[in-house]
Amino acid sequence: MARARRAASTKWKGTEAVDPSHEKLAALGPLVSEKQDRISEYKRRKPRLLQKRMNTAETDSYFASGWTLRRTLSTEKLIIEKQKPHDEILENRFWSVLYQLGFDELSSSRSFQIQVTSEGHPIRKQIDVFGRIGNVVIVAECKSCAKKQPRALQKDIGEFGSYQRSISNALRKHYGPDQKLKILWLFVTSNVIWSTADRSRAEAQNIQIIEERELRYFER
Repeated sequence: MARARRAASTKWKGTEAVDPSHEKLAALGPLVSEKQDRISEYKRRKPRLLQKRMNTAETDSYFASGWTLRRTLSTEKLIIEKQKPHDEILENRFWSVLYQLGFDELSSSRSFQIQVTSEGHPIRKQIDVFGRIGNVVIVAECKSCAKKQPRALQKDIGEFGSYQRSISNALRKHYGPDQKLKILWLFVTSNVIWSTADRSRAEAQNIQIIEERELRYFER
């Protein structure tokens, strides 16, 4: 049985088997649904730089790993900073778009998961950005590159499409049949040059594409 659970957890990227002792965990989460919680999450996600206040004597290893000096506070204290990874920046940008559009429920942190069933076993699938407003639900996969370049997305599109039915079932079970959910499946990309073939694959899976141009439009 344990071997079967391990096999199920490796079927999809970003999945993990559910420990039977934890089966009463929320079907999806963590979520922010209260106004003040959404504001706090937005403030955490908005900056593109990480900052740390540190003792001067502790900074050598940070400078070696790419952190830079932001400001000297005293002979013993300073503030250092480092840009967040480009994939995290993209996720935060799209999350912030949903926040600005007034979504009531939003994924919290980068560890949001939905519990689904794979081959009869419960697993938790990681989702990059999740949002709900009324009966409209956004399920988004974010892909980025450091510099603009072609990127093969066939495998990612196939994996994303393969769990649509399971996630749909899980969401409708969680929110109840009266909600009549409309689920939008999105691929949000930055610095990715899409191939014609991948665009066709996304369309076949009912996946909408949001690229840098569209993202900047929503950010205005």
